[in-house]
Amino acid sequence: DIGGGTADIAIRHQDKFVVLDSIKVAGKTFFDIAERTLDESSISGSAQLKRHLEQLLGRDPKSPDIKLKVSLGNLYSVQINELDDRSFKEREESIIKQGMGTKSFNRYRSQLFFHHLLSYALLQACAAAVSQNLSLSNGIKLILGGNGWGLLLFAEWKRSSSFLHQEADYLLGLLKENLLKSADEKQREIIEKIHISGLTLLNEKNLSEAKNSVALGALQAVDQEPVFEDTEPYAGIDIKGLKLNTAEPQDIKWFEKWSYKSFQTRFGRIPQLTYVSFEHEENLSSAIHSNLSTAIGLGNSHDGKTDNMPATTWQQMNGNLIAGLRAMIIEGGQLVVADPHNPNERHSSAPYNFFLSHILYPSDGQRDFLDVLAEVNGNR
Repeated sequence: DIGGGTADIAIRHQDKFVVLDSIKVAGKTFFDIAERTLDESSISGSAQLKRHLEQLLGRDPKSPDIKLKVSLGNLYSVQINELDDRSFKEREESIIKQGMGTKSFNRYRSQLFFHHLLSYALLQACAAAVSQNLSLSNGIKLILGGNGWGLLLFAEWKRSSSFLHQEADYLLGLLKENLLKSADEKQREIIEKIHISGLTLLNEKNLSEAKNSVALGALQAVDQEPVFEDTEPYAGIDIKGLKLNTAEPQDIKWFEKWSYKSFQTRFGRIPQLTYVSFEHEENLSSAIHSNLSTAIGLGNSHDGKTDNMPATTWQQMNGNLIAGLRAMIIEGGQLVVADPHNPNERHSSAPYNFFLSHILYPSDGQRDFLDVLAEVNGNR
């Protein structure tokens, strides 16, 4: 469910919710990137984005009277709410047909935005299957909701369940290919069976349907009383030799829970964290785990899977991830990281979530490593 500030994920198996998670990659993130594109006319596709927004919204998004009063995201929400479904669809189809321009930066970042959200949800689903030894003979059913899916046109993608099903199949294939490399026999058997059996885009026919809540829809689909136990996310990457305070180090696998509850079971009572460390390679010029490399490989314009992020950039990203996890604290019964740029803001400390929400899509927009990736791949 892609909203304004977060994308919310609910993963349910039978009557049990195994993950209820939020990542701070959503509408605000999307429009921050779009505003930056509009502000820098030298960016590839900037002129086309301005023209398309003007066509879609019915007014110049950069006019002085608007710039002083509201953000692009707020302007978009207000103007789109005034359109009926037919008018929006006509403008949407026209814009997709015209295209975003050759090597468009905004198209590149938009596609990466949706790929990252879908792949994160799929990775969490794979982790749930492996962790709980689930044989998913009926596959994964994806339900996509939230206003954010109305932004697909900026990726030059149709608002179509069948199209997104194909994209999700592709993403799951890449994840499985990577996960199978380190899987044991039992894990391999589970991972190989995982497939996507269906995908429903709630706003495919009517844009207003995007406001439906995925979590609410999942609740309504449960025949019995839903069970909420440990719904914190899975780690998403392997963390070797995690040491908390004076407890013995523990290896955390990508498919294991990253939660205060599970850590107390493994490490013993932890009233507060005074020391956090873990093992990693001294050479940080490549991803510290292959799942992170897979996320970056999605931005490769040549094959869509090979990580071609510069080594110097990986050193910075890995350094930020390591520093963030070491700064983990316990607050309200959760493991979080305080934002160094905004002391009042908290991030999930689950490694893969933190990598997406804080490192690849930083709220301050000052360390945008995906801009580097766009440039490397000729889309800047």
